[in-house]
Amino acid sequence: MISILIPIYNWDSTTLINSLVKQGNSINVQYEIIAIDDFSNSKHDISNFSMNKYDFVEVFRNEKNLGRSRTRNTLAEKANFNWLLFIDADSYIEDDFLKNYILEIKNNQADVICGGTIYSETPPSKKELMLHWNYGTKREAKTAEQRNKAGFTSFTSNNFAIKSLNFSLNQFDESITEYGHEDTLLGKQLEKSKVKITHINNPVKHLGIETNDVFMKKSEKAIDNVIKLYKEGKITGDDVRLLNEALTKKTVLNLFGKYTKNFAKNRALNKGCLVWFDVWRLILLTEKMK
Repeated sequence: MISILIPIYNWDSTTLINSLVKQGNSINVQYEIIAIDDFSNSKHDISNFSMNKYDFVEVFRNEKNLGRSRTRNTLAEKANFNWLLFIDADSYIEDDFLKNYILEIKNNQADVICGGTIYSETPPSKKELMLHWNYGTKREAKTAEQRNKAGFTSFTSNNFAIKSLNFSLNQFDESITEYGHEDTLLGKQLEKSKVKITHINNPVKHLGIETNDVFMKKSEKAIDNVIKLYKEGKITGDDVRLLNEALTKKTVLNLFGKYTKNFAKNRALNKGCLVWFDVWRLILLTEKMK
């Protein structure tokens, strides 16, 4: 019926897997759980591999870091059932999470089902975590109604189910080895394939809040991916809001200069301010595209 696929990197996934096993055993469907550790820090090995105690759970480890796209594609290659459910390891799920997906699969004609993402309603006590939390709660956490209006533009890869046949024809682009926008490209590919998508209110809570500094470094990697995909003709400004703004405001952004970029970066780092975070990203993207 359903293969639950979990890419792991530097995270203890035992709580998530135990929860999925408990839920899977309470509903009358065939399921399996397959996880791949993408060459994480070795301190996570013992806990994650302890999940192999279950007959229907398999945890593997890449011999080197292969990246998010290749690891997810490999998970799908190992799957045995006709539906694939991808969940990121740093996720918390409610008790009816798996049941909600199974009901949607049985009652809906969609080929792709996205559950959504939420963050803790309580702000982190440490200010160095505020930027990621602000971004997550204000930009990523959207209702099913909001996401359905956007269709494939709201597709994200941390919590979605897809028919295995559709995924075999539309996999993650393995040229993307660094963080960012592999889901943007997959969503665009799926849309071109004319598959049907539906968004439901079945979110995972994102637990892996990163420090402001780490989040900004990963955001810069995402910008590099945007430029790469744009230059290769794989995406346009219509696919990424930041890219569209950079293309349409290029002349204005060039006037800001290095001082404004550094000031914006410091404000985002020290205050977790999304406005200055956006300014910094826009200037950085414009500079890198020259």
